[in-house]
Amino acid sequence: MVRMTAKLSIVLSSVWVASLGACGSGSSGPLPIDATAFGEKYKIADNEITGWTQDSAFDAFWAGTDLITGADLDGSADAYTGNGFRQALFQTLDGPQQQTCSIRSMDFGTAAAATTMFKAAQVNFITNSIAIPTYDSSTAIGDAEISGLTAFAHFGASYFEVRLSGLGDQRTTCTECSAAQTFLDHLKKK
Repeated sequence: MVRMTAKLSIVLSSVWVASLGACGSGSSGPLPIDATAFGEKYKIADNEITGWTQDSAFDAFWAGTDLITGADLDGSADAYTGNGFRQALFQTLDGPQQQTCSIRSMDFGTAAAATTMFKAAQVNFITNSIAIPTYDSSTAIGDAEISGLTAFAHFGASYFEVRLSGLGDQRTTCTECSAAQTFLDHLKKK
């Protein structure tokens, strides 16, 4: 009986140690959802990108997991939740030349799920695609509009939408494309 108890103790200790290793930073599995930490990771502070500051509106920053109530997306939340959405940060910044930038940084848990969301965005959200400088279209693409530009991108398990406006029609000369590249470069580093 003593040998069986000792063997069982060794087995249980091994399982416990293995489970601790699976929770560490070297784990390949998804980390637990922590919307506050995700929001802090991707939040852009005043002048972190030169000339851009947090919009003063009360709803210009949000981090959470409830896209319907918290982010006020109503029906369009299904496009994200149906593709594996876990948590997000929404932030609005004011920039030079009366520009604004609205950022949606979203965690999809895995690179495969973020890629699936990016592909869904290409089909469902983009009507006038335009290249974002230095990015392959399989990683980032823009949607040029009369009122601005929205850049869509994915890096690892994260998916991003960066909406820039203030410099007019972007369908012919994409003056917002360089700003989109700057934001995407910055988000990719985070």
